[in-house]
Amino acid sequence: MAISLLKQRKIKEPTAESGGQQPARDEVGIVVDDETRITNKDISTGVLVTTAIFCFSVLIPAVGVLLNLFTPLPVILYRLKLGRKAGAFVLAASSLAAYLILSSIGSGGEAVAFIHFGVLGWVAGEVIDRNSSIELAVTLPALAAIGLGVVLLLVVAMGRATGPYQLLTAYIDGQVKDTLSLYQSMGVDVPDQNMAQIKTVMLAVFPGLTIVGLGIVSFLNLMVARRLSAVFKIPFPEFGSLNKWRPPEYLVWPVIGAGFTLVVPGLGLAVIGLNIFLIASLIYLLAGLAIVAYFFQQKEVPRFMRVFGYTLIALTQLVTIAVILIGFVDTWIDFRKPRNQEES
Repeated sequence: MAISLLKQRKIKEPTAESGGQQPARDEVGIVVDDETRITNKDISTGVLVTTAIFCFSVLIPAVGVLLNLFTPLPVILYRLKLGRKAGAFVLAASSLAAYLILSSIGSGGEAVAFIHFGVLGWVAGEVIDRNSSIELAVTLPALAAIGLGVVLLLVVAMGRATGPYQLLTAYIDGQVKDTLSLYQSMGVDVPDQNMAQIKTVMLAVFPGLTIVGLGIVSFLNLMVARRLSAVFKIPFPEFGSLNKWRPPEYLVWPVIGAGFTLVVPGLGLAVIGLNIFLIASLIYLLAGLAIVAYFFQQKEVPRFMRVFGYTLIALTQLVTIAVILIGFVDTWIDFRKPRNQEES
């Protein structure tokens, strides 16, 4: 069933060819058939589920980080299931509901994060609905979230009569202080000089960290939505064999150029190079994961061993770096080439 079947369609007047009968309508006046029904219940459920996931991510800190990562997920699924207008209504209504609920307990500011991730999810659903490539399905939602973040930063800065840079500096300072308090509660003493250096580095690489963070959120939600779409029978593009995906070869040149900026005198060039390295690390991590997934499939590795392998990659820094290097070196070596030749 095509994705377009899930969109609202105009009500046509009865004609002689249709025997003078009106097309079937559901509770919200949307044309329906045996396969597609979009009702008030669907929309209400979408608002309830989306609002609940975000509110629980704020109210239950123990699982808050995990739930917050997947805030875009229900937005993606309901955008695909209900269509553009109904999906946008779900996002707007759930944003308002979350704000009202959290404001009642003094946490209304947290709703800004929900809107941020919600827009990411809605744009992801829009891109998926257009049967775009996997690259666009990951990149465009992240860019939309970044654009919204810049607008929100400017608006807040204007409202507080300060500059965006000063506001960003204050935010990073607060995050570093929270981290310092956490370390002190664990009995770890961090010298003030080290904290000052951490603040400087965090401010320098903040653009790269933001892009990488939103890119990871976009990718994770896309992959989970792909799985859940089959469960809930929501049309979703195949994107081809993702375990054979590789980034364009020309991307190695910005990485090589960034390497030179680290040895050339001048702090400005070094900052640019570090941010390019961070972004490239995410791209080549995904390329490395595709290679790992390819060999898992070729060797018919059991599911529990695959889960263990991916967990090891996520939690072990050295293994993560190794996977990034594999993805980068694959530009020249092509680890999947011998197998591809056998298959052809």
